[in-house]
Amino acid sequence: MNLQKDTIAFDLLYDLNDQEWSGVYKALEIIYSKFPNVDIYKSILRSGPQISIGIKNIEYTRGHPLFVITRSKKNRLSSIKLRSDAKEERVLLAKLLETDWETLNDTYFSFIDINNDSSSFHSLVDRLFNLNLDFIASRTNGNKHLPEDYNERVIQEITAEDSYPEGKESYRIHRSKERSTEAVRIAKEKGLLQDEKLKCCVCNFSFIDNYGPLGSGFIEAHHTLPVSSMKDGHKTKPEELVLVCSNCHRMLHRHRPLISAKDLHGIMTSLKQEG
Repeated sequence: MNLQKDTIAFDLLYDLNDQEWSGVYKALEIIYSKFPNVDIYKSILRSGPQISIGIKNIEYTRGHPLFVITRSKKNRLSSIKLRSDAKEERVLLAKLLETDWETLNDTYFSFIDINNDSSSFHSLVDRLFNLNLDFIASRTNGNKHLPEDYNERVIQEITAEDSYPEGKESYRIHRSKERSTEAVRIAKEKGLLQDEKLKCCVCNFSFIDNYGPLGSGFIEAHHTLPVSSMKDGHKTKPEELVLVCSNCHRMLHRHRPLISAKDLHGIMTSLKQEG
């Protein structure tokens, strides 16, 4: 998962600076050093979205995270914290870590702190590893619940890249799911036959009208069936794609569950009428 390009992750982490982004990946690197098989995945809970680090169970929404990255209702800067579900596990874990559950439950590690001095967070991960508890193992032996052909796995290595944005080394986690470029190409060709200006089906924006020759033939294709929900071997039909501008494309992916292009058009129409 490229956290800086993922919509939900970016919504959670949108105001982090470069140092804090570095802290995100440093935290993940520390976790991987002790628990190399954990999954990184997104969950949408009643309390809002979160990035979970633990077992990804495709049969259940929540999975079994050991750590979570959230943005609190108080709009606290995104941070990482320990997570366990069962009450008896919470009490036992707090006791073994020589604290009480209320204190442990309210312990957040801010990414700027991890970036400046990772010793406290590193110490917690080490202590969890050394406890060797069954319920910690049940949250960190990733892929336990995933079928062998599940192809949306996070690559379980953090690798230093050769690019250095703003002069700083960057660590990234990637996952990928195949997309059909052929279906997109055909959808765009059909769109050109119907309208040579390739207007956005939501807001009627035309790249060629606004950018001249530079925008000729440019438009983005939105999957009406989310790629993340496609099963292995799914064949996308051009009819399953709608052509939209970049802004509308982002807005279509901003809401969970995804809204349709028709619904987004209705929102924009209503706002114009109110104005």
